[in-house]
Amino acid sequence: MSNALTQTSMYTVASGACISPNQYLCALEKIQCAEGYNFVSAGELEKNYQNSPAIQCLDSANAVPVGQCTQGVDKGICTGHYSNCEACFDSDGICYQPNVEGCSLQPENQRDGSLNFATFGLCVNPDLPDTNRHCLWSRDECPSNDVWVTPNTWITDSMTVDDFCTCDRVQIGACVKDDNFMCAVSPDACGSDEQYIGAKALTEREIDCRLCNEFGLPKDAALNLKLPERPAQPAIQQISRYSTASGACVNDKEYVCALESTQCADGFTFLSARQLEVQFQNTPVIQCLAEADNVPMGQCTQDRDNQICTGHFSNCEGCFETEEVCFQANVEKCAMQPKDQGDGSINFATFGLCVNPNLPDTNRHCVWSRNECPSSDVWITPNTWLDSEELTVNDFCTCDRVQIGACRYNDQFICAVSPDACGAGGSYIGAKDLTEQRPDVDCRLCNNFDIPKDVALTLKRPDAPKNVAPKSAGVSGGTIALICISVISTLVALGAVIYKVEKKAKTEVDPLVVDLDGNSRMPDPVNTGGLANLKRKVHNAVMS
Repeated sequence: MSNALTQTSMYTVASGACISPNQYLCALEKIQCAEGYNFVSAGELEKNYQNSPAIQCLDSANAVPVGQCTQGVDKGICTGHYSNCEACFDSDGICYQPNVEGCSLQPENQRDGSLNFATFGLCVNPDLPDTNRHCLWSRDECPSNDVWVTPNTWITDSMTVDDFCTCDRVQIGACVKDDNFMCAVSPDACGSDEQYIGAKALTEREIDCRLCNEFGLPKDAALNLKLPERPAQPAIQQISRYSTASGACVNDKEYVCALESTQCADGFTFLSARQLEVQFQNTPVIQCLAEADNVPMGQCTQDRDNQICTGHFSNCEGCFETEEVCFQANVEKCAMQPKDQGDGSINFATFGLCVNPNLPDTNRHCVWSRNECPSSDVWITPNTWLDSEELTVNDFCTCDRVQIGACRYNDQFICAVSPDACGAGGSYIGAKDLTEQRPDVDCRLCNNFDIPKDVALTLKRPDAPKNVAPKSAGVSGGTIALICISVISTLVALGAVIYKVEKKAKTEVDPLVVDLDGNSRMPDPVNTGGLANLKRKVHNAVMS
């Protein structure tokens, strides 16, 4: 592990390991570990495994298998994260296969005389496209107002190595503990007591972490592309759910309802909604299927985000601009539906907006996370429209407007927020593809939002949260100042403003199962009100 953060002493990623009682496998992040294995970060290996064979993983990052894009549009490229595959934003089939033995960071000879090597995406500032651009591990590292370019964009019939974002060009972040750091590809590479600092924030500290030191081919080496056969795509024969169903985090003694596996604490196992439905009909945990509205959401912790409640860190602008903790998961006072805070105010979760810059007024969608937003579109975080002088509920991407994807199980699917909601046997279909391929089907995060759309709101500004030291991997409840959106209240003594509200009847929709031939209706798309800065942001994001 390196010395103080003021020095640059480690420039390349160090591998961690997936460890079971009988064996170990080197891995760059925990999502590469199979069931039955525990992930040990590079920092933990260095500290606690000096006399174990697994210590060899520290210097074996170049040999760790990465994944491969599986759809024809991506031409079978090897890469480390699904956001480098264009098809993962546009396809209904499996778009990315992790841990492919023939794929690694360095060139690897194949039996047919060809070679594979991993290539990665490019993050481009649209105002300075020729100078401000960076090769990154995943789209998660690309600021929300920049443009993400997937590797297939520049693949042609012939090219040189210099055309690719190879591992030596990929800037990465670091896991930090106390005053020490170790280069890492994502937060999933860090141990429980380590804090992740993103690539951009690390670069601003004059620390240059790369995925590898050198690439094993000359930059002017000419390449010929060998196109893979396009796999057949399974058809979707039946769709039976229009709103998300919750899974659960379970251990031997208790359970907690959860929308995806990332919400589970250590010591808990995630069960998908499908697993609950099939295997747990006669247990108390089956109640989670209908409890999605009550699952605790997370909260943005940086000032610029006004501590809004939301479900994913990519809805927090601060997560693209800071090295400090920017998102706290599982905050009890945050939920999808309005939640009374006991002081005359409420909290509710709000989400980001994905906008096609060519059609900003018509082609825009509220989605769970930036992962659902095509790389050519613009991602707008919820804090963008909090500065409006007159706010209504209609100005927010509330849960009833958030389009989500689905976990497919043979010829059926269950609406879900991300691949982490699917569990074994399920494949995830993204929100955009689900909408385009089946316009008669509309998966939403919730069916109804429990405040009339024309309710006027006033924003209750929180106290500035305390800064979190880099050595802290989380934020305690006492350090977060909750954002409370004050609504109509009879408690005039508390200073709440009383507005005249015209109540509207809610559309009744089956919360779980709807037949394909049914006539159920979903809420109207988000309107154009309250987004004063939208056109400015979209204009700035259009590539020259």
